[in-house]
Amino acid sequence: MQGMRPCTPSATVERARKLGAEGFDGSGGPEAALEWLESTERVLEQMECGDPQRVSIASFLLRASTRDWWDSVRRRVTTPLSWEQFKEYFNERFYPRAYRDAKIEEFYRLVQGNMMVEEYEKKFTELSRVAPFIVDDEPNKCHKFLQGLNFRIQTYVVATEYREYERLVEATLRVERIVQ
Repeated sequence: MQGMRPCTPSATVERARKLGAEGFDGSGGPEAALEWLESTERVLEQMECGDPQRVSIASFLLRASTRDWWDSVRRRVTTPLSWEQFKEYFNERFYPRAYRDAKIEEFYRLVQGNMMVEEYEKKFTELSRVAPFIVDDEPNKCHKFLQGLNFRIQTYVVATEYREYERLVEATLRVERIVQ
């Protein structure tokens, strides 16, 4: 990221591993790839690494066929990659657009149905990771959550016009206990 200073001397792969960074071998499908990338990014943020160090450490964590994939990218791209470019290449290969589009569509269609509010909220949170533009602020997040609630619960909480997601979820959990 711009403005990030280079890693401190102690910012090494060994330190990244101590902070929870793990290798990635490509198994587990797109969800595992997304989880690896997000958790690796959190570690690199904690280490306060700039782009070259982020790419270097993350690429070192690649294993087996993912390492082969990375080597082929490096042969094609001769200029140093930014962290954003690394993520684009990574997502293109391991978290493909078609999969993301399907998850975004699933998020658009998400309704509580027979789920308990807690289950619905968990699924809502999971799917919102792939479509942050839909829930880009608290009022939009509350609106989308409300849209998917069962009508019976929705009618109790919609009039309160919650603008904070956590308060809205708490209210729906309370209402669910009452209306059951």
